[in-house]
Amino acid sequence: MKITKEVFIQCKPYSWQQREEYNYIAMDSELDGYITVGSQIISVEVPDDFDFVSPQIAGLEAEKVKVRAEASAHVAAIDESIQNLKALEYIPEEE
Repeated sequence: MKITKEVFIQCKPYSWQQREEYNYIAMDSELDGYITVGSQIISVEVPDDFDFVSPQIAGLEAEKVKVRAEASAHVAAIDESIQNLKALEYIPEEE
């Protein structure tokens, strides 16, 4: 299957970097300071048996691993705080 789309090349000047950044998007929009430089028609041949599900599953599996690692680190920090609080000894002030 052949897909043909018009893409728009846009530029966003960054004065603090003294350079500009170029991007392409699927719509002609000059939001967020981008200026449309031009457009181009592109065509891509997509195989009939293209599998778009497996890459999505792989991405979700990777995200799951990352979330588990972040959660584990957060739980470890909480556990450390709990242990630090338990280690405190309350000594009342003498009157």
